[in-house]
Amino acid sequence: MLVVIFPDNIFKYASSVMRHFPELFPDAEDSAAAPADPLARLYDEMVRHAKVSPDAVDTAEAMSLMQSKNAFVVDVRAPGRYGAAHVAGAVNIPLMELGAAAGSLPADRDRPIVCVCDVGNISANGMLYIKSLGYTNVKSLSGGTRAWMMQGLPIEP
Repeated sequence: MLVVIFPDNIFKYASSVMRHFPELFPDAEDSAAAPADPLARLYDEMVRHAKVSPDAVDTAEAMSLMQSKNAFVVDVRAPGRYGAAHVAGAVNIPLMELGAAAGSLPADRDRPIVCVCDVGNISANGMLYIKSLGYTNVKSLSGGTRAWMMQGLPIEP
C-alpha cells in the first residue's frame, strides 16, 4: 500500500511523480522517446542562446545606443500591446510582419537596431530575424518594456 499526501495540489509535483514512477505513465515514455522536430529544437536553442548573448542588452546599454548611436528601436509586439505603452520613439513592426515590413527598417544595415517586447522573449526572435536580413548591429532589450518602465525611462502611450 502506498499513501501520498499532497499539501496543495499535484500539479507542482507531477514531474517528480513521473520521474520516480515511470511505470504509471506508459504513454509519457512513448512520447518522450519520440524525437522532437530537430529543426524546431535547433531554433529553440538559437533563441535561448540569443537571450543570453552579448546581443541581449540591458536598459542602460539600450539607452546609450539610442542617445549616442541613433539606434532604431523596433517594438515587435502586437499593435494593442504597443499602443498601451512603449519605449519612446519605438516603431511598431509586429514580429510576424517583419518580413513584409522590411522596407521600414533603416537603409543603413550597420545602424544599431534595438528590438523590444514586454520582457525580452519575442524581441530575441525579432533580433534573429533582422540579423538574417543582413543587419550587423541588432540587439534585444533584456527585460523589455517592463524593465524600461521600472527604470523610469521615457515611454509613450
